[in-house]
Amino acid sequence: MNGIDPYQVRELIEDYNSNPQRYSDGEAETIAVLAQAIGARFQRDGKPFSKGLFDVLDTATLGILPDEWRPTSRGESVYGETGAEKLAGVLGTGAGVVGGIGGAYKIGRGIIGSGAAKRAGGKIGGAGRAEWEHAMGSPIDRVRRRIIPQREDFILDPLNIV
Repeated sequence: MNGIDPYQVRELIEDYNSNPQRYSDGEAETIAVLAQAIGARFQRDGKPFSKGLFDVLDTATLGILPDEWRPTSRGESVYGETGAEKLAGVLGTGAGVVGGIGGAYKIGRGIIGSGAAKRAGGKIGGAGRAEWEHAMGSPIDRVRRRIIPQREDFILDPLNIV
């Protein structure tokens, strides 16, 4: 005999299933391995909400969060993720994509609406509006040059046009 009593193993698994909070995560993983080895039922504590939330944040931030921060459920290393955890991961990733695109859209709209793009794009040939008007003259000066004869004695008075 190899020293492991199958009855004690089954008793340990049943005790875990009835009161899983008494065991640490490491102990739970060991019990999961034993349960799988003898074909016993192992009660799993899925974490679909926290995994889905992590996937939303991770996807929306373009994967900047370390994978080590992703929650793991007890028994996951032995049995894999539960169906609810897989579904939450897919939904979280989808929501993260939508949230990331929506966030980028809002940031772009904020930049355009703030006038930063207008200020940056308002330069003509590298010169600002004041420099351009100085070189070309004000709109009134341009009209004067076209309409009014070029005589030094000619004066345009807003109240009394001569």
